[in-house]
Amino acid sequence: MDTKAKTRVYGYARVSTSDQENSLEVQRKRIEEYCQFKHLQLVDIFVDENVSGYTPIDKRPSGSKLIALLNKDVKAVVAIKPDRLFRSTIDALTTIDQWDNMGIELHMVDMGGATLATKTAMGKMLFSVLIVFSQFERDLTGERTSAILKNKKSTGKAYCGSILGYDKIGGELVNGKLKNQKLVPNPDEMEIIDLIKLNATHMSPEKIANNLNAWGYTAKKGGKFFPSTIQNILKNPIYN
Repeated sequence: MDTKAKTRVYGYARVSTSDQENSLEVQRKRIEEYCQFKHLQLVDIFVDENVSGYTPIDKRPSGSKLIALLNKDVKAVVAIKPDRLFRSTIDALTTIDQWDNMGIELHMVDMGGATLATKTAMGKMLFSVLIVFSQFERDLTGERTSAILKNKKSTGKAYCGSILGYDKIGGELVNGKLKNQKLVPNPDEMEIIDLIKLNATHMSPEKIANNLNAWGYTAKKGGKFFPSTIQNILKNPIYN
């Protein structure tokens, strides 16, 4: 009979608003299956929902709790991929170095199709190499996304859910969703845009937002105007 105590671990899962594939349910299941296969005692799974990967883990609601609880009793973390935990290559390598000095091990369920643990020198070396490629892939995705958005803006196609001053028309149904819709000016809303631009020369975004709300104007979906709303409008090149 094997009387050796199982290593106690915490799981961590995260999804952002842009995630389509890595649902929380999938992450939970894969973490649980990994721990069972590796004979690890899964104490708890910390979950951050609707949290951007660019937010440091110690600044996330559940991530900060995970960091605070890592101690001599639980000194291992299990996650699906590095991008669930870390915001960049530097962040990953720095954190892993800190955790290594604290005796904390990281288990990755899927690193290029294989599992990986940072307990050994080989594991840490492989993690360092693979995390660089992961950042490279992320940067390429960002470049492609930026190019697509730029093209949509220049050709008058809808590039977001809704935008003050414009309505979406036309398009084609693809997999149950409307694609390639055109943006056409909404005259009533364009009056609000002109008012914002006119007052921006001598008023702060906060003052403009307060005035619009007091005058009875509403944002695209009927809500109030906020200083951030005004700032985004003034920065958006589509209004130029």
